[in-house]
Amino acid sequence: MALRLPSMKSKIGNLIIKDHVIRYIEVKQASPFVISKQHERHLPHGLIQQGKIVDEESLLFILDECVRDWKIKKMKVRFIVPDNQVVIRQQQLPEHVKEEEIRTYLFMELGATIHLPFEEAIFDYVIHQKTEKQTEITLFAAREDTVVSYMELMKKAKLKPVVADLSSLSTYRLFFQADLVRSQAHYMVLQVDSFSMNASLFANHRPVFMRHMSVGEYCNGWTVEQEGEKTSLQFYGDKHEQIQAFYEAIQELERIVSFYQFSINKGEQLISKVFVTGDHPYIHELMEQMQEAVSIPFEVINHGMSRQELIDDVKPSFHLPLGLALKEVR
Repeated sequence: MALRLPSMKSKIGNLIIKDHVIRYIEVKQASPFVISKQHERHLPHGLIQQGKIVDEESLLFILDECVRDWKIKKMKVRFIVPDNQVVIRQQQLPEHVKEEEIRTYLFMELGATIHLPFEEAIFDYVIHQKTEKQTEITLFAAREDTVVSYMELMKKAKLKPVVADLSSLSTYRLFFQADLVRSQAHYMVLQVDSFSMNASLFANHRPVFMRHMSVGEYCNGWTVEQEGEKTSLQFYGDKHEQIQAFYEAIQELERIVSFYQFSINKGEQLISKVFVTGDHPYIHELMEQMQEAVSIPFEVINHGMSRQELIDDVKPSFHLPLGLALKEVR
């Protein structure tokens, strides 16, 4: 996983498309970071469901408006693959597989000896350890037709998608650059959005696990409001019910922590801290419930948390696109 500042020789936008929102950030320079554009447009219910584009015509109409209003036509963009269409897995390769043959080996074995929850995949990998007997890698795989559908959507809107990334990597990349994490430590990153929670685990700056959990219903108490060119997602339902909607996700979080600390690491390596970010309006209340279930320090990342000014002036809802802006295009 590259944790480097990107080159600013060519201007590249950073686009996030989720079930409920489109967000965009453009960075003018890398050191210090200067954000030149920052926009969002909330989406009506049903255009995207569980990361899959359902109503492409309506979604394209809105994205076309965003491209026009934000003046980003023909812009090269990085984008995020939907979390529930992604797998992160630790994989051991046989000793006979040479380093230059790994990609070919994975291409041949995916679906045969390496099983994924989808048939056709786009994948990448990072080598972490190589011995005489085996090579250990982290495998990143995404459902191919989903990635292609988002790329085609962007092309129809006169954008130029140049690189895809994962939300867990982008978010951790931001925390790394903001000097919030240390090597030789284990961290969990929780992205808590209005209708989902994504948990990812990192050890020694290396992604080792990710789990996406869908939560609640978009149409139950939520409404998109517009004031001028700005949109917002407002909740007018029962606050207690909204927090209770995360009950199963919090139980799953407890199982993940227990499995990671005591089954995988045999109690020898504990999670140092859980970083919480996202756009849920009750994120602090949810964090309190999660901390009761899991005896680990939790920290909501917001203004003034970093040792640099990188994220101090950015709303938590824009942490993800800002982390994406840190990705180097190869």
